[in-house]
Amino acid sequence: MAGGRWLSSTTRHVRIYIGYVDPETHEMDQQQSDLVTIDLDPDNEFLWPEEQQQKVFDFFDEQVENYKGAPMDEYTLRLIGSEIEHFIRKMLVAGEIKYNLECRVLNFSMGKPRIEGVGDEESQ
Repeated sequence: MAGGRWLSSTTRHVRIYIGYVDPETHEMDQQQSDLVTIDLDPDNEFLWPEEQQQKVFDFFDEQVENYKGAPMDEYTLRLIGSEIEHFIRKMLVAGEIKYNLECRVLNFSMGKPRIEGVGDEESQ
C-alpha cells in the first residue's frame, strides 16, 4: 500500500479492506496490511440474526484462506466480495435472512421479497 493508498473492494452488501477497521469507531489502520477486514451490509438492507451474520464472517474467513498466497490486490478482493454476495443471496433465498423493510432505501437488490400469503394461491 504505497503512499497510504487503501486497497479495497466494494459490492452492494460488502466492503472489504486490506488493513484493520475498528468495528466500533470505524477508524482505519493501514499499518496492519497483513489483515483483511469486512464491513457487512453497511446500508442495513437485511435483518441479520447473529448466527447468520457469523456464517458470513466464517465464509469470509474461508475465502481469505482460499486466496492465501495469491496477490491481495483489488482483483482478488473483488473475487472474494463476489463470492460473499452469492453466499448472501443463497441465505436470502433459503429464508435465513430477510430484507429490512425499515431500511433507508428499499431496492430489493437480490430479488423481490417473499411475503407469506401473497401469491400462495397460484401454487395450490
